[in-house]
Parts: sequence; C-alpha cells; structure tokens
Amino acid sequence: MSGPFWSEPHLPLPVVLASLMVVGCGLFGCRKSDVPVLRPPPAEVLRVQGGIAIPTGYMRGDDGRVYCEMDGAEMVLLPAGGFTMGSNDGAPDEKPAHQVFVRAYLMDRHEVTVRQFRKFCAETGTSVPPEQARDDACPVAKVTWGEAIAYAEWAGKRLPTEAEYERALRGGLEGKKYPWGDQETPRGRPGNYADESLNRLDPSSLSLKSYDDGHVWASPAGSFDANGLGLHDISGNVWEWCSDWYGSGYYATLAGGVARNPRGPPSGKKRVIRGGGWYYFLPGHLRCAYRHEHDPSDREKTMPIGFRTVRELP
Repeated sequence: MSGPFWSEPHLPLPVVLASLMVVGCGLFGCRKSDVPVLRPPPAEVLRVQGGIAIPTGYMRGDDGRVYCEMDGAEMVLLPAGGFTMGSNDGAPDEKPAHQVFVRAYLMDRHEVTVRQFRKFCAETGTSVPPEQARDDACPVAKVTWGEAIAYAEWAGKRLPTEAEYERALRGGLEGKKYPWGDQETPRGRPGNYADESLNRLDPSSLSLKSYDDGHVWASPAGSFDANGLGLHDISGNVWEWCSDWYGSGYYATLAGGVARNPRGPPSGKKRVIRGGGWYYFLPGHLRCAYRHEHDPSDREKTMPIGFRTVRELP
C-alpha cells in the first residue's frame, strides 16, 4: 500500500466532481476545480433561503444557491428553530435529551477539501497538514482544532457549535436514532463509513455489516447522497471538529427548559468531534446523539478529523 494510508488512489472519481459551474465563480478568486459540483439542494431549502438577506462576502446564484466568496463553498440555510438534542437511551454523556433552540445559520454543504485548505495555506503562509489524500477533492484531515479555527476565520466563518452540528446531522428527521432513520443499516447511500469495503481490506476493522459504499478510504467531498437539508457527508467520511469544549455532564446543565444557542462549557481539556468517519468505529458512533471528544492539538492518525464551517445569521 503506497502513499498516505488513508488516501484512495485507485478508486474512480465520481462524476459529480468537476469544475464549479456557477454564475459569478470568477468573483470568488477560486479556480474552477476548487470545490465540488453538487446537485441542487431540496426545493424547499432553496425556497426558504430565497427569503433571507445574503451577508456581505456571499452571493446568490441565479438558481438561488448561496456561495461564500472567500473559499467558494456552497452553503445552505438552516432556519432558526428547535429540536430535541441528546438521547435518554444512549451513553451517559448524551443524557438527558433536552430541548434546544438555535438561531439561523448557513452551513457548508460539504467538508472543507484538501484543495480549499491548500488555497488557505498559500494565502496565509501556513503549511498543509502531512499525509493528505492524493485526491485534493477529498476532505482535508489530520487537522488540529486550531487550524480549523484559523481557516474558518480566514473565510469569514466559524466552526459549528455541537448543537448546530447535531441539528444538521438529524437532517430534519426529528427523534430518529440515525441520520437515515432508526435501523442500524443505512438506507440508500448516506455516506462513507467503515463498512464491507474496508472490512475486505482489513478483516479486523470494526465496521458496518450489510453496507458497502464502494470506498475503502476517504471519498471526494459530495460523493454521497445529501440529507434532507442538502448537506453531504454530515455523517461519515471524516470526523468533524465543533467549536465546543467537551463536558461529559454538560447536558445536565441544559435540562429543564429550552437551551438557546448553547455553546458548550466555558472551559475544558478536549473539544467535541462529531459525525463519525470512514475508519474504525462501531455502528453506534453514527447515531445522531453520539458524542466524542479529542485533544484539540492532536493530529489523529487512525481517526482522521476534518471540519466544515458555518456563518451565523441575524
């Protein structure tokens, strides 16, 4: 096996990855291939986001889709609203299930790619983390929390809070155990997970059974079906940083009312990561309520961590 162990040099690129073809791409300062071409978000998402004012530094295409000018990322609106966060049936740190309200925000439709991160590094004089996938359309990984923060600030955005991430992960399916429903085996092609493809290469790996996404390692951003909110790879591919400090008992402090725009404990030692990934996990790690913590300065080799960004709206 040559090259970075988690890169995928021999699998075919999906047809959805081509040059970015949107009106005004030249305004972004991005090359045509900086970001993947994605199918349009659901019609209802486009309808709702058509009614919002676009912040400075963003543009709306003729088809109603919204883009960040700095890094070229397409974003979708998650309107202000509430949902049930956590689970009373999961791990202790997921309890209790509690009501959360989050303000409106735009979220990247896909994870930040290696190519996007290279542009950031070139413009800021920083270095690309080592051992990236050979295909620059794959998500950047082995990124520290601080590097993710730096990218987000450069792009005029920020990392999602844990509450914003879980709301996005649920994809509008209120009360479901997994992003696709209540059954353990994924329905359709929701993402790139540790599954039968990986198990054929590494029979000792912890993986999903009865699911084969056709990718052993990381896959190019946007290769799989979007969820009901138009988000790709919000579960699977690479784990993703959230802005919050991790607190095992934090949810208990939010119970008994509606937590508005929670941002995690005021301090801690580790940061929250969410969403699961393509390598070494138990199926339960893909549950919407599953939480994981990680040292913000560590470049994890066996569980590559990436990120996506959000823009809060008034």
